[in-house]
Amino acid sequence: MFDLCPRAIVLSLFDYKDYEKAHYYIKKGIELGNAPSYRYLAEAYEKGLGVKKSMKEAFNYYKEAVLKGDTFSTTNYANLCLEGYGKSEDIDRAIQLLLPRNTYRAYSSILVELYIKQGSYRLAYSLVNTIPNKEEKEKLTKILKKKLKIK
Repeated sequence: MFDLCPRAIVLSLFDYKDYEKAHYYIKKGIELGNAPSYRYLAEAYEKGLGVKKSMKEAFNYYKEAVLKGDTFSTTNYANLCLEGYGKSEDIDRAIQLLLPRNTYRAYSSILVELYIKQGSYRLAYSLVNTIPNKEEKEKLTKILKKKLKIK
């Protein structure tokens, strides 16, 4: 989909601290139903760019971006689910969105953490060996063994 609110323009305006103009373009994009515009607004709330920093607002706008089809928002949405924002259906949605994208195991760690948060320890344990980062794999394996009462 053509980005009606180009990221380069928004980032440039943020760099020059022209928040009013950046938010003008973001809001125009949102009015036109442009999914990436929700992500740009989420990033503004996450970093406090021209708005009061609010992780709750950031989560809500990442969620809206995801629901509108912006795949670039998925990881941020999933990370905020892990930090306690959202509900159980948000965790389910994040897992459903990340699973097909895990071809190169880039999302194994976050998927395992989402499964743990969801209480699906056996599913998490089935994925833990696909985590490329050794320290992360060991940390999550230890958590899972404790949850599953495995020695």
